[in-house]
Amino acid sequence: MPGIRSALDIAVGAMATHQYGMDVVSHNVANVNTEGYTLQTSINKSKEPQASGGFMFGRGVETYEIRRMVDENVEKRLLEYKSNLATAQEIETFGKVLDGLFNEVEGNGLGAMLSDFFNTWEDLSLNPAGTAERSVLYEQALGLAQYIDELDAALTGEEKNLGTSLQSGVEAVNTLTKQIADLNRQIVATSQNTSPNDLLDQRNYLMSELAQYVDVKSFSLNDGSVTVLGPRGITLVLGADNFELALDQGEIVYGKGSLRELTITDYVEKGRMGGWLEMRDGIVGELKSNLNELSKELIWAVNSQHSQGVGLTGLTSTTGSYKAAATNQPVGSASADLFYGDRITDGQFTLWVYDANGDVVNAGGTNIAITANATTMDDIATALGVVDLNVTASTVGGQLSITASSGYTFGFTEDTSGALAALGVNTFFTGEGSSTMGIHDTISMDRNMIAAGMADLATGDISSGNNENSLGIASLKNTNIGITEWQANRIGSDSSITTTTTLEGYYASMVSALGASLNSAERNREFSESMVQNLEAVRGSVSGVSLDEEMAKLIQLQQSYSAAAKLIMTMDEIFQTLMTIKS
Repeated sequence: MPGIRSALDIAVGAMATHQYGMDVVSHNVANVNTEGYTLQTSINKSKEPQASGGFMFGRGVETYEIRRMVDENVEKRLLEYKSNLATAQEIETFGKVLDGLFNEVEGNGLGAMLSDFFNTWEDLSLNPAGTAERSVLYEQALGLAQYIDELDAALTGEEKNLGTSLQSGVEAVNTLTKQIADLNRQIVATSQNTSPNDLLDQRNYLMSELAQYVDVKSFSLNDGSVTVLGPRGITLVLGADNFELALDQGEIVYGKGSLRELTITDYVEKGRMGGWLEMRDGIVGELKSNLNELSKELIWAVNSQHSQGVGLTGLTSTTGSYKAAATNQPVGSASADLFYGDRITDGQFTLWVYDANGDVVNAGGTNIAITANATTMDDIATALGVVDLNVTASTVGGQLSITASSGYTFGFTEDTSGALAALGVNTFFTGEGSSTMGIHDTISMDRNMIAAGMADLATGDISSGNNENSLGIASLKNTNIGITEWQANRIGSDSSITTTTTLEGYYASMVSALGASLNSAERNREFSESMVQNLEAVRGSVSGVSLDEEMAKLIQLQQSYSAAAKLIMTMDEIFQTLMTIKS
């Protein structure tokens, strides 16, 4: 029944309740700078009243719950935009490396080198017998080939770096999912008695970290645990169990070695890993493919022209730089496996042989007929190696080798078949693309073999002042050619179109596409960054700790605690007075 005892119980309960409130405030203040911490507040309720004398008398206050102040919708949206932000940040970070590789602002990039290369051919045309001009051309060409090789190596290096990042990302995801599963176990065990707020904060923080590596979704179960789903709907966390990812030959695999093994690479679109994959399989992959196409077409265009010209003197010997898998198979067939074999058409080229005085031995020249789907490399060697021409030819290691007898030289004109360029005979460049580009050994050993001129088509005579071939190669700078342009697709096969443009125009298009991709990543980063900031501000207003507000609460609780203490003192005085009267 109501009375002094009841009043004392109410006062004691109030002191305990306000003490709990001060403990919660103290906890909030202590964690004001703890990342991922969510504001907690004590929720009080009136105790169940007691009936007495026909009235319902209150029995004071008690702490009902220590509640986390959290808006789940805001948390989920923040998780999503943090994942998007991480994607854009990684693309932008690695993109800065690519921007440096293909930077044309200072005029020392590949575009400038291509222009300078063709310009040196034009310089040579002004003095085709000039030693200095030939040396400058050789060094310019060698620098261009090496620069392209280095660009390809740099892109390959970035692919490896991205692979290393993906490996570390997989390991981080596995660590985080294990920690989330462990927290699930602790939360389920604790939730039977109370709300494990700090454990929930820790799990929420780990979920935020996980979302920055890979796109995830989660849903809560009645026991307090969360189930975490990853790309393609795979289960990463279920209760107290986590399921790991693996990186296998560059592919992200779920359930490695199990019957449920799945490759999920194409489904990882967000987070750091999504950004790394977009860079590796998208932007870098596309750059490598297009750089290779540019190199391949540059080699072919220059070699096709160069192979029909002559240097200051005829050749004494040369070996083709391209190998056939089978020299007894037609040079234009797939079975010959000649790299530029598909460029060979039906036609012919002319061989000229010169004596020690530079006079033509075979008047009118010797025409070598080529049928792409019938003529073999062995056939060409046989046709070239006519004894009375003082030239021998053979196939060694899949390559065509031609040698003149002592005191004799040889040269070529008017190749309508493309066979000389496809075999790498009398060519300028070697290689099959951006990773193997170089200068033909014949030219490396003797700059005089740079074919700046052309032999007379009717007589075969060589003139040191002839500049037809150097002008022909210089004109390639402004010549439109058909060239494959690749577009890398992360999901599905890469696509390509054949575009007609100049070599420099093609490279400019490559750089523009790279710039567009990086600008898009920058815009995405700025947008996601803005959204994260806005959502964090909203979260802060709901879940953040305000020291001013906590101090105000503390003063209020302190006053309430003091009032309850004063009530006890008053009840004690009343009790003492009653005891005095009784005595």
